[in-house]
Amino acid sequence: MHDPNRSARIALIKYSDGELSYILAPDGLRVGARVMAGSEATPDVGNALPLSAIPLGTNIHNIELAPGRGGQIARSAGQQATLNNREGGYGW
Repeated sequence: MHDPNRSARIALIKYSDGELSYILAPDGLRVGARVMAGSEATPDVGNALPLSAIPLGTNIHNIELAPGRGGQIARSAGQQATLNNREGGYGW
C-alpha cells in the first residue's frame, strides 16, 4: 500500500490474534507472506530480529537505535544498511 505521508510502501499485517497493523514493507515482501518477530525468527524478508540474531552481511532497514524506540535509521524508500560487524553489544 502507499501512504501519502511517507516515501516507503507499507504492508498491512494480521497477527495470530486477529489484530491488524501496518509495517514498513521491505522490497520483496509479497501478499500472503508470513512475517515473524523475535530472536527465534529466521532472517527472511519482513521478519524483525534483534541485531544479535541477524547474520553478518545481511541488508536491513528500519533500525532502532535503542530497543523500544521504534525504527530511526534506513526508513525511506530504497534505503538499507548492511550489518558488517558486532562488538560489545553494538552492531555496525
